[in-house]
Amino acid sequence: MRRIVQLQEEVIFQHMESLNTNEILAEIIFSYGFDGSSSHSVYKQKFDTAGCHSDLNLFVTSVVPLRLNSEDNKILWNNRTPQSVRFSRPLKLEYIKESTEHILKEKLDIDGQIDKLEPMTIFLSNNKKIQISFTLFMTLIDGKILNILTGIKSNQACPICGATPNDFVKVQELKTTESFMPKPNTLQYGISPLHAWIRF
Repeated sequence: MRRIVQLQEEVIFQHMESLNTNEILAEIIFSYGFDGSSSHSVYKQKFDTAGCHSDLNLFVTSVVPLRLNSEDNKILWNNRTPQSVRFSRPLKLEYIKESTEHILKEKLDIDGQIDKLEPMTIFLSNNKKIQISFTLFMTLIDGKILNILTGIKSNQACPICGATPNDFVKVQELKTTESFMPKPNTLQYGISPLHAWIRF
């Protein structure tokens, strides 16, 4: 966070001058999530605790900063390459297999940490300061994790509304059918344009 503020210090100073103030409130928006990969080659590495670890599986929890906004919705910094690894920061690396139990446990753990976040004050030169609050959206996930979080059992079903291929065959008008209405709690995870493009 401090690096972003340092990078945009001139922009922040200009905005403070326009408001004739030495202190502003801002909000940083993050995207976060996790994913696992498996079937890696197992090398002869010695771990501190024998038998408890293996580099066969890896589970990574990451966060990506997207935008820094002032209280009056002025964009102070915008991530022009949100999919780039340059801005991706791993929160946790685990030698563990991706499973339903671990995904739900990690989601609960991260939600608990987010609830405890408090605004951060960064002091700048010339007696100026910026107070930043944090907003996080869990959109850095793939279809498998999305299905687990939304309780969808089949990969063929829509994670947004829960409709199955049979539902699409049976109806004549998609717009007026209740089974295609999005469930309110599923929209918070966003919609992957990559997956949508492949399917369309």
